[in-house]
Amino acid sequence: MARYTFLMAMLLGSVGMLWAQKPDKDGYYTGSEVDESALGLGFSVSPYYSNRRLLSNTLNPGQAFQLVDNATDGQWGLGFGPELYIALSDRFEIVTGVQWGTAGFRYPRVELEDVILGLDSGFYSLTEEFQFVNVPIGLAFRSQLNDEWFLDVTPAIELSWLTKYDLIYEAGGVVQTSDALPLAEDFFSWLSLTIGGTYSPFETWGYAVRFGGRYMLNSLIQRSDYPREVLYTIGGSVGVQYRF
Repeated sequence: MARYTFLMAMLLGSVGMLWAQKPDKDGYYTGSEVDESALGLGFSVSPYYSNRRLLSNTLNPGQAFQLVDNATDGQWGLGFGPELYIALSDRFEIVTGVQWGTAGFRYPRVELEDVILGLDSGFYSLTEEFQFVNVPIGLAFRSQLNDEWFLDVTPAIELSWLTKYDLIYEAGGVVQTSDALPLAEDFFSWLSLTIGGTYSPFETWGYAVRFGGRYMLNSLIQRSDYPREVLYTIGGSVGVQYRF
């Protein structure tokens, strides 16, 4: 519960960073007066492809499995949640919010060398699945292309809290799931970059389409006897925006 309280406090606290300039007739901020249009809210849905990069292949004797090879199959993930936009000038704004996301990948073939989780020794596929809460903190560069279209480029750091981490072994119709959350770090972060456009046919409402990727900065399981893996995602998002 404390982590969610912290997330909401961070989101609400960012409103206190608000400062902006009064927009002229083209929507640019040229004066020094604060205007309500400097603040915006939105909601986005983000489908993406996720996979992992192996940093080291040290194995975990306690899990008693061997990687037949290092190849993995990626999986599709989904993120969604509200967004907050805080204009700093006519071209820059802070983008933050709270998102709920999923990710994962699959080893097609691992070898169990001992009896674990009630499974006999032998060959299995191993799927790793994750769920997390995500707080992006980005600085967006906005360029107005015409009366209705804006180009947005947003580098960001994203702070995430892991809420679920499952290891799923499967072979011959037998499926066994192990909870890996106790082994993992519950906090991790990403670097991300998105590029997209916002279509604003109305004065306040807009529709956003973005494409981008992100790369995890720290391994979820930071143990000397376990493979060190970081995730990456590539995908897009669609959303709606309302500017006050």
